[in-house]
Amino acid sequence: MGALPIAALALAVLGGSVADSAAQATVSSVTISDPEWSDTFTRGEEIVVSVVFDQQVTVNISGGTPRIRLEIGSFNRLASFDRLSPNTTVQFKYAVVSTDRDTNGITVPANGLDLNGGTITTTADSSNANLGLGTNAISDSTNHKVDGRAPAVSGVAIGSPAVGDTFERDESIDVTVTFDKAVDVTGTPQLALTVGSATRQANWVSGSGSASLVFRYQVVSADADADGISIGASALTLNSGTIDLAGSRTLAAGLGLGTNAITNSANHKVSGSTLTAPDVSDVSFTNTPVDGELYRRGEWIEVRVRFTRAVDVTGTPRLALTIGPAARYAGYTEGTGSTMLLFGYTVAAGDADTDGISIGANALTLNGGGLNDARDATVAANLGLGANAVSDSVNHKVDGGPLEDPDGPSDPSAPPLAQVTGVRVQPLNGALRVSWSPVADPHGSLAQYRVDVGDGSGDLLRRVYTEADVHEATVDGLGNGVEYSVTVSAVPGHGGENGPPSEARTATPQAGADDPDPGSGTGALPSQVTGVRVAPLDGGLRVSWNAAAEPVDVSQYRVDVADASGELVRRVHTEAGVLEAVVDGLVNGVEYTVTVSVLTADVAGPAS
Repeated sequence: MGALPIAALALAVLGGSVADSAAQATVSSVTISDPEWSDTFTRGEEIVVSVVFDQQVTVNISGGTPRIRLEIGSFNRLASFDRLSPNTTVQFKYAVVSTDRDTNGITVPANGLDLNGGTITTTADSSNANLGLGTNAISDSTNHKVDGRAPAVSGVAIGSPAVGDTFERDESIDVTVTFDKAVDVTGTPQLALTVGSATRQANWVSGSGSASLVFRYQVVSADADADGISIGASALTLNSGTIDLAGSRTLAAGLGLGTNAITNSANHKVSGSTLTAPDVSDVSFTNTPVDGELYRRGEWIEVRVRFTRAVDVTGTPRLALTIGPAARYAGYTEGTGSTMLLFGYTVAAGDADTDGISIGANALTLNGGGLNDARDATVAANLGLGANAVSDSVNHKVDGGPLEDPDGPSDPSAPPLAQVTGVRVQPLNGALRVSWSPVADPHGSLAQYRVDVGDGSGDLLRRVYTEADVHEATVDGLGNGVEYSVTVSAVPGHGGENGPPSEARTATPQAGADDPDPGSGTGALPSQVTGVRVAPLDGGLRVSWNAAAEPVDVSQYRVDVADASGELVRRVHTEAGVLEAVVDGLVNGVEYTVTVSVLTADVAGPAS
C-alpha cells in the first residue's frame, strides 16, 4: 500500500523493524507536559509526552498504534500515539487513573518507545526511525509526580471555647476539616454537629484553595450538650455545593470522615442558656519607649487590655496608670466589638517613675461609659484586672521632665510679660481645648505659652507648652465628668519674668463632646482643604496643607488621623494661620489615613 497523506495519520508501513540507514531519523529530545496543579498530575488529567526527532518522520497507524512506556510508581503505563505535530514531534497521551501514584516523578525509559504494529519512518527515504531514547530518557522527573487519588479527609478538629470547656450562647463553634491535598469549594457545604440530641449544621466559611476548610455554627439558647459535641463519619455534605481537588474542577473530594469522626468531645460541651461575663485575661504595653526603657515628655504610652470575650464600648472608659506617686489616666482609643481594647496616655511634664509604670487591679473604670458583652448588652464585663495587674514594669519607666519652664530662671531686670486674656476652654471627650488671645510683646521676649490644668484641690495635673505664634492647645488624658481649672501664662525665652497666669477658667470633659459636624452651625460651609501633604516621622506624622479659600473666617484647622478600620486615633488642632501640625503617639509600621478640615466659629468644613 502506498503512503497516505500525513493528515490521515497513515504513512509507509515499517513492519516493526529498525533498518540501518545513514539518513535514519534519531530522537533528539523527550519532554513531559506540565501538570495543571503544582507539580502533580491528578486523576483524569492527561500526561502528554513529546518525542522530537532530528528530522521529519512519518507515522502509520494502519497496523497498530505506537506507544511509549511510562513508569508511574510501581506500574508501567502506556501512553498512546496522539498526533504528529509538527512533522518532527510525535506526541503520546495517557490519562491518569485513580490507582496511579508516583511521589518521585515519572520515568520514561530509554527503550520505552514501542511501535505496537504501527510504524515511525524517516520521511526523506522511508527508512525506519531509530526508536532508542538514549540520553533523552527521563528518570524520576520531580516536576511530574502523579497522584490519581481524590482528596480525602485526614483530620477534624473543633476549636476551643472562649472560656473553659463549654461553648455559650451566641458563641461560634469553628470546626476545621483537613484534607490530604488542597481543595476548591463552591456553594456552602455543611458539617452536621450532634449537640445533645439535636443536629446543628455548621456552614463552610473559609479555606477554598487550601487543604483546611473551616465550618462555623453559632450557639443558640436551646443548645445543650453536657457530654460534648459529636461529629459523625457522614457529617460532611455538599448542600448543593462542591468540594473538588484544587485546580481540577472535576475531581470530587471524598466526604467521609472515617476514623476522624468525633464522639462526645469532653472539651467541647455546649450550654446555650449560659452567658458568662467577659473577664480581663491579659494586660500589656503595646509600645516601647523610644529611649530604650524610658518614656519622655510627649511620648504615647499605649496599653492593651484583652478580655475573654468580645466587648462593646460606650463612652470613654479609662485605665489608671500609676506613674510615680500619681495616677495618670489612659483613655480608651479603640477595639469595641473585639476582645482587645487599647488605652493611651501622652507623657506630660512632671511625670516621673524610676521604678516603672504600675497598673493596679482596680485600674480599669467606666468613667461614665460602658463595657458590655458584645453578645448581650445587658451583661456587663468584669473590670477587675486580678492577676493581670502590672507592678513596676522596669521596661516602661517615665521621665517627662520638670514642671518648671524650660528656658531657665527668670531675669529680674527684664520687664514682665503681660497677663494672657481671652482664655476660652472647650470640653472634649477626655480632653480640653484651650485657646487665648496673643499678648503684647514690645521687647520680643515671648518664647512660649504655658497651659496649666489643675483639679478642684488646686494640684497641678497637666502642663503643656505652645510656641509663641500658637494660641491654642488640646490637653488630653483627662477624666470625663471631672471639673478642671485652666490658666495660661506667657513665658519669656531669654530671661525676664513670666507673665501672670490668666484668670482661671473651669470646664468638664464629657463623653461624646466634639467639634461641630459639617453643616451643623448657622454660618456658611467652608470649602474642602486642598494640598494635604503627609511626611512620616519616627512614631508620628508631619501634616501640611494649603490655606483655606477666602472669604471663609477660619477659626482653626482640625487634623484627624484614623487607622485602617476608619476609627479615629488622634486629633489635633492648629490656629488659623498655622498650616502644619505634627501628630505624635503613633505606631511605626502602621498605615494611617489623614484628613484636614476647616473650623469656623460655628461650623466644620468637609474633610480633605
